Amino acid sequence: MFQALTGIISQNTYSLNRLTAPELHKVSQVAGERIKPGDLVELIADLEPEFAIAHAMYPLERDRESAIVIMGGRDKTKFDMSYLMTVDPYSDKILSERQSTGGWVEWGLFLHLGFFFGTIGKIVTVILGSSLVVFGGLGMLLWWRTRKSGSAATGVVRIHRFAGIAAAVFILIVAITGVSLKLVTWSESSSGKKLITSNMMAAMQEDHSDHDMSGPTYDANAAFEMALQRLTAEQPGNWQMTFFSPAGPHAADHMFSFFDDSYMRSDVLVDPTDGTLRMFSSGLAEGGTGVRALLLPIHTGNIIGALGHTIFSILGFAICVWMLSGFTLWWQRRR
Repeated sequence: MFQALTGIISQNTYSLNRLTAPELHKVSQVAGERIKPGDLVELIADLEPEFAIAHAMYPLERDRESAIVIMGGRDKTKFDMSYLMTVDPYSDKILSERQSTGGWVEWGLFLHLGFFFGTIGKIVTVILGSSLVVFGGLGMLLWWRTRKSGSAATGVVRIHRFAGIAAAVFILIVAITGVSLKLVTWSESSSGKKLITSNMMAAMQEDHSDHDMSGPTYDANAAFEMALQRLTAEQPGNWQMTFFSPAGPHAADHMFSFFDDSYMRSDVLVDPTDGTLRMFSSGLAEGGTGVRALLLPIHTGNIIGALGHTIFSILGFAICVWMLSGFTLWWQRRR
């Protein structure tokens, strides 16, 4: 239940934020193109000159009614990411600024990923996911062995059997890929393969005057156009930018993350001084291709597009029904 409910929240963060906190996350009107990365940097510099952008998260086209979420802070002497700011990308208006702990949607996401409890949280998440694989497999075996007698079942038993087998494949796919993601990301974090981390560490080791945002040779807009042109030339597709980190105190290079219709991720770093481009996959400095690149698209269902995203969200509720009916059966038999 815990993994299913927090997984549904994680899958639909933008839409849930729009629904429950429209004054913070919903744009006033979808009109024209969204603000470009460089223009966003200039907007924040004009309206909130003391605020340093660490990174900005752009919603996918299917969530075009959602605001851009910016993480950063006002202490430019360190990597300050203590505040979240939301910006209407069509009216160039700041909607809110608050502590980066966020609301209940962000808490659901962090709980699903096990962020709050350090190593213990990661271990618990792996155990929960592995248990789901075992119980899902045992449930399928029991369903098959009792399929003849179970065809005459009624009430809660019938609901439990139908919901369980209907979501069986989904349960195993999500659980296996989820555990795999947790294990590989755990390893990647400890080995320093995270691209955003290495880009931030590079900024710590250099003179920030080299990346003075008042006049870099390649500003964020120019870097974005270069990155998108290079990406579409080498990997044709409908690429959408979802993450942007401007060169400055938080990042040595401009960083852009793109997703295609199958939720495959590509990242591009652009040096603001000479325009050098470097391309990566899955947000990793190395090893982000192959099976590793497929884990997140499969885990979220986005590998088959928006339809898969919707189906997986619905099946998440099916897991909840399956669990509740199973608990009801256990309680009845216990009595």
